[in-house]
Amino acid sequence: MLFDDPVDLLDAQGNPIRVTSRGMFSADPARLRVRGRDDRLRWWAGPWPDDERWWDPDRASGRTARAQVLLDGDPGTALLLCYRQRRWYLEGSYE
Repeated sequence: MLFDDPVDLLDAQGNPIRVTSRGMFSADPARLRVRGRDDRLRWWAGPWPDDERWWDPDRASGRTARAQVLLDGDPGTALLLCYRQRRWYLEGSYE
C-alpha cells in the first residue's frame, strides 16, 4: 500500500530523528508515532539519501532520504518512510 501521511520518527528519549547533512540519522530510531499511535521499533535500515530532481532547481525537493522500519509486535509491520522538507512521511507498508 502507498501513503503520504506525516509521522514522527523518535529516538529512545522521544526526540525527533532528523537526517544530517552527512546523510545519517541524528540518533538511533526507537519509536514511530503514526496518527496518534506510538509503536516501538524492532528493526530499522537506512537512511538512504535520495537527491530527487537535482537537475531542476525550481522543483528540487532539497534533502530527501528513505528508511525502512519494522514495528515491534507479532507479526511486526514493515514500513517505508521518506524524509523531505525536514519531516518524515509514511510512504508504504509491506505485508
